[in-house]
Amino acid sequence: MEPRLLAVHELIRAGKFPNSTSLALELEVTARTIKRDVDRLRERHGVKVAYSRSRHGYYLEDDGQGAPGGRFTESELMAMFVARQALAACRGSAVERILAEGFRRLEMRLDHEQRYLLGDLAGLVSFREPGSDDLELTLFQGLTEALREGREVRFEYRGLSDATPRLRVVRGYHLGCIDHKWYLFGWDRGRKAMRTFALSRMARLRVTRVRFRRPERFSLGELLKGAMAVHGGEAGREMLVRIRLDRWAGRLAGERRWHATQEVEPVAGGGVEMRLRLSGLEEVFRWVMSWGEHVEVLEPAELRERVRVAAEAMAARHGSA
Repeated sequence: MEPRLLAVHELIRAGKFPNSTSLALELEVTARTIKRDVDRLRERHGVKVAYSRSRHGYYLEDDGQGAPGGRFTESELMAMFVARQALAACRGSAVERILAEGFRRLEMRLDHEQRYLLGDLAGLVSFREPGSDDLELTLFQGLTEALREGREVRFEYRGLSDATPRLRVVRGYHLGCIDHKWYLFGWDRGRKAMRTFALSRMARLRVTRVRFRRPERFSLGELLKGAMAVHGGEAGREMLVRIRLDRWAGRLAGERRWHATQEVEPVAGGGVEMRLRLSGLEEVFRWVMSWGEHVEVLEPAELRERVRVAAEAMAARHGSA
């Protein structure tokens, strides 16, 4: 199916009674071309296009017929449903506003039966996920523009330990969504190193005129191969992390792959030992603390000591009143 025929069908199906002249202006062709397209929709694809003399425009006699060019397969419908549900986790965010129109246009191509099927799936399958970042649309669009055109960006950034925001000048290499939070990965000119920036902590973004070429060898996978999430630690560093989880935590932790290097083995008395090879300890420290009394760090000693100090501080805070 030619893209223009689909566009003609979609504009007519919108219900605003376009005529040959308005469609020609919209699609930048002649009115005669539009009339031929309408005839093809009727004759070759069986679309019931009618003309309203009172409204002076085309309409569909059966607007539930779906778009011409073949029905979606069941697997395609399932893929659309899963993608649409995943987008629901971003409801109200800049990402949702950008993508929602594309999904709406896809769903307009469904016929009545396929719409009912999607409705049935919505009642049987759901996604409950953490809320996404509350991002400004202009921020997200500005960053994607800068990445496409290879331009430096300036913004104010407030790190978790910063009392006030600081100006950063960055050559962005990649924009990624990890655990439902958006991050910019790029070269920080002030610090002369790769850095990771959470979009939720950015403000006053400005796309500059300074251009750059992204390194051909840049790979987000390589950058984060030693990270549990988004912070990779020191480049070239690798540490063996050994963690013992009791029976309860071992079952839960073993149901998910936390890192590509993850190895899990059962230990005597129940529970498991998990081994990871990481380049930094910040993220695995927070992960260990989330398991509370169900975990013990075996190595490295640096991580074990950090957990001990944090546990003692928590115990002091939670002592008897």
